[in-house]
Amino acid sequence: MYGHTHVKEIASRDGVLFVNPGSVSLPKDGSNSYAVYESRAMCTQAPLPRAHRPARS
Repeated sequence: MYGHTHVKEIASRDGVLFVNPGSVSLPKDGSNSYAVYESRAMCTQAPLPRAHRPARS
């Protein structure tokens, strides 16, 4: 997980999941967002395109 850009992103590169939760208060891409990492499962709350949403268990 990384941040500071205030732009949300979920990407997989070489088998590693990269998550930038974006920003709840000052989004630079037009929509508020955040991510929660809980017990080795990643859940996001943002209006991301459906293809980029990880499955919830």
